[in-house]
Amino acid sequence: VSCGVLTPKSLEIYTTQLHGNQHADLCAMVASLCNIALEEVVPDAETTKTILASGVQTFPVLETPEGNYFANQAIVEYLAFDNELHGRSPFEQAQVQQWMSLLREETWPLTKTLAGFVYGYAECDLAEHTHIYNLMKENIKTLNNSLKGR
Repeated sequence: VSCGVLTPKSLEIYTTQLHGNQHADLCAMVASLCNIALEEVVPDAETTKTILASGVQTFPVLETPEGNYFANQAIVEYLAFDNELHGRSPFEQAQVQQWMSLLREETWPLTKTLAGFVYGYAECDLAEHTHIYNLMKENIKTLNNSLKGR
């Protein structure tokens, strides 16, 4: 996978914590796949105030020459824009969107629910935990089977 000419080779992403912010970590993984150096920065109070005053809703925030992106899906799209990771044809691009949608709308909520159970900030019984866990396994299995050999 090669980085195209439109996306800068080095960018800064403002995050609430270095490593462990799942949204920023996803962006960092995509940047790595695209050979883009992504420096994670925890902003000081003044920088945070400036970022939020610019209309940004949440972190992480990717700073680009064109402006800031604050939704991790938008950040991932920006990083992959002129890259094979985004798909080489309209068909492949639609497939990427399809699988990103599955991850965003189905896998991610299951992951957050399981994390709540595991770390104790959400209560559940064994049957509920097992049900969510099995849904997660099936979801990942569907994704894995569909992407085999690609």
